[in-house]
Amino acid sequence: MADFVSYQTVRTHLRECLEVDTGRDQQVAVDSERKTVFGILGRTERIVQDSVDRLATADELDTGPLDVSVTARVTCESCGHSYSLDELLSRRACACGDHPLADE
Repeated sequence: MADFVSYQTVRTHLRECLEVDTGRDQQVAVDSERKTVFGILGRTERIVQDSVDRLATADELDTGPLDVSVTARVTCESCGHSYSLDELLSRRACACGDHPLADE
């Protein structure tokens, strides 16, 4: 334990001695968020497919070949319109929006 250095000590050293900005970048970008969310959806799809395949192999399911797909839908609580996540991220506005951001 003599070699333990706390997170705060390292952060302080980086900031005060080496002049490294340790703050988190607060910028949010559609492409970055799209990559994150669709990566998670893809991973979820693979996990579910593996589980279903294991159940079928163990004769716990009586079906033909199964293909799993995971999607995300987003509904605006104001206008009630529902969109696939990909559609909403491409449009960058719902039916409430007067000027879609995608046209800028």
